[in-house]
Amino acid sequence: MPIPLSAAKALLLKGEKLSWEKFENHKAGAIKLETAAARRLFKFLTGQVSSKVAEANEQLFSGLIQAWSAIDDPADGYADVSTIAASGIWRLARIEAKNFGGLTTFEGPSFDMFVGRENWCLEGQNGCGKTSLSSAILWAMTGKRVREQEGLIDELGVRSPVHDTAGMEIGSWPPVVTYPKKAAELAKDAVAWVRLTFENEKGEQAFAERKITSPVKGNPALEESIDKRLTTVPQLLETGLLMPARIARIGFGDKSQSLYESVKLLTGLDQLADIADGASKFGNKAQRFYKYAKDQGIEAVEATFATNISKAEVHAKALAIDISGLRTLGQKDLDKSLKDAATSASTQAGDHIATLKTEIAESLDTSVVAVRAQVKQAVGSARAIAKQGVNGIVQFEAWVALKSASADVKFRSLPDEIKAARGRLEVAVYWHQRQTEDSRLRLKALAAHYFVEPEKDSLAICPLCEGQLTTDQQKKLAAELAELQEHSAVAERKIVDACGAIDRELRSLLTPDVTTHFDLLRVMVPKIAYSEAALARFANNPTFSNILTGVAKLTKEIVDGQLSELPVFSPPEAETSSPDIPQSATTLRQTIYALQTVSDLASWWEENAASFRDAW
Repeated sequence: MPIPLSAAKALLLKGEKLSWEKFENHKAGAIKLETAAARRLFKFLTGQVSSKVAEANEQLFSGLIQAWSAIDDPADGYADVSTIAASGIWRLARIEAKNFGGLTTFEGPSFDMFVGRENWCLEGQNGCGKTSLSSAILWAMTGKRVREQEGLIDELGVRSPVHDTAGMEIGSWPPVVTYPKKAAELAKDAVAWVRLTFENEKGEQAFAERKITSPVKGNPALEESIDKRLTTVPQLLETGLLMPARIARIGFGDKSQSLYESVKLLTGLDQLADIADGASKFGNKAQRFYKYAKDQGIEAVEATFATNISKAEVHAKALAIDISGLRTLGQKDLDKSLKDAATSASTQAGDHIATLKTEIAESLDTSVVAVRAQVKQAVGSARAIAKQGVNGIVQFEAWVALKSASADVKFRSLPDEIKAARGRLEVAVYWHQRQTEDSRLRLKALAAHYFVEPEKDSLAICPLCEGQLTTDQQKKLAAELAELQEHSAVAERKIVDACGAIDRELRSLLTPDVTTHFDLLRVMVPKIAYSEAALARFANNPTFSNILTGVAKLTKEIVDGQLSELPVFSPPEAETSSPDIPQSATTLRQTIYALQTVSDLASWWEENAASFRDAW
């Protein structure tokens, strides 16, 4: 029996062997993706347009590089559903959608259709939404939808250019989301979702929901929530949803394909064949994109270009124009960069005169040679400072430490450990108070290790003097020793030692980089820290504050405007300190609060780092 694409992909992405038997003149064989890198490449290629994969389209290069250099393993994302019970026969009861292309208007009323676990047959004219409805169901369950020219595709919400009636590009929008009526709305986040409600014979409900959020900048975010009871038999999804969607690509009559090709199309296994074709072309030195440059006489062109760029660089240095990065023929937009450099050289003199009058301190007299040299040196320093980026800025180093820590397993356990530490501290404070009330409590706790509770109607034996505890006071001591047996470890420990142990255990969860920047992070107000970093580098630096004052002024204006737009971090509410607890406990509470602040800041930074990068 042919294996469907979903099953084949699952085997390969889990790192298991996919094998096949001999069929006619096609040999038997097997394949197994042994490494995480191979599995990442396979996952990437199966998510691309098959025709581009088969022809080894150069547009795939960046994605292949990213997949190869990543560190995750697709095999980790597969859960074992064999132990999940289906809990009955599930039938579709309701379909809801918002902003799904072909079903609703943009930001209009939600689509809501009650199927009622019944068999339905929908008919209507072309363009009335039949395919869109089936695509909505397909997308919610599998993440795929039908595109007429290409058949089934993985719908990830990637934006495509949008053009006006004159052919001008006016923005971008993901085709899966209903297009807005106004061009200005193309600057919004594109959001669409579909929710399917299933019911079994008992009236129980199970849900399958998928949501895509495609921002104007950055990668789309996909949210998926599918009840595991609906996916216990993945073959049903393949035969009930995916295979019917592929039938349109199978030729009949005069266009009929071979049975072998038809089965590949129906099962989706043609995508695997496309990957094989593309892989062979990527590595075949005889391919067109390997030979094109040589066929066009690249050696002679490179020699001529090297000679001319060397001559140009000599003249450019005299004008302080750096074209050293333009020496490699073939780099992207090289012709435009060279034209820009030429334009810059022709207008540089006039621009410099105007700039000097507005950008340097009024007290500087540019008619003096020494002053002009000072300004030139300051401009060189400013260029060097700008090229540094964020290197050497302690605030950004601290934020990089936060980003790395967010992926650290120990650091991510910090919130739970802080909660446990607060409980341990309360226990330590309780026993400290008991020790304060009873100066011999620690001695009793130590003796409790050796205390043996007497049998019924027998007298207890003192673990120190081995005498019977007969008096009421001694019997009270026996009861106390019995209680302390369970808590002896904490009861005999000094509060200073208990607090120190908790402190060390919590701090051990920090990464080395977070530890280095801990004192800065625990009191950091991110938007203020950003402002201080920007002003220190581009306004308060003597190069700008004393000479290039225009840059310093502009920096202050920009940063002041950014401060109102940057997101605000709200630290956790501080705990009130009780005056009747020892100083070591108060200090530990302050440390716990600082750790909680840094942990919250790390979570907050994951969501808001992009705003600060864009601002910089």
